[in-house]
Amino acid sequence: MNAKQLETAQYVTGKYWLGQKLGFGFDNLTFEKISETEDSVLLFGSNAYTKHWSNRLVCVSLSIGKRGGVKIVNKRSHYWASSH
Repeated sequence: MNAKQLETAQYVTGKYWLGQKLGFGFDNLTFEKISETEDSVLLFGSNAYTKHWSNRLVCVSLSIGKRGGVKIVNKRSHYWASSH
């Protein structure tokens, strides 16, 4: 990970950017670096460790290019519903 990717990763994993770009419910995620190539870094974030049982499960994958560009690769939100 180069310096520009690291700076971008610190910014885009913050509550402000997540809330503005991804919307309500995506602002309290825990991120991990999934893979790294010479061209990009892939980050995965979810609220699986911090969510309350009644809240929805959300996750997102972000790709950061070698010059700091960000691409939202995948964004998911799921409510656990009980069937009667």
